[in-house]
Amino acid sequence: MKAEEFNGTAAAVGMSARERLQPDLKALVQDVNAVMRDASEAAGLGLGAAKARVAQTTSKARAQSENMIHRHPWRAVAVVAGVGVMLGWLLSRRG
Repeated sequence: MKAEEFNGTAAAVGMSARERLQPDLKALVQDVNAVMRDASEAAGLGLGAAKARVAQTTSKARAQSENMIHRHPWRAVAVVAGVGVMLGWLLSRRG
């Protein structure tokens, strides 16, 4: 058997194996999704509730940081400058 014939046969076998595995993989993905959904419900937090909690916390933190920046603008500038100096120092040590 020539190498070209063998490669062609291997490709044909690979494609048929892929076609056979595709329904199994789809079923596996569905099962994993179902298990994840059941696990989140069992933990007492639905995915929607967790997303809502994260959104609420994020918006609250944003409002607090904006409020602090408006009340103390020079302190905010100093913090940002300090973080910039620290990052510059850390990155310069890397090289």
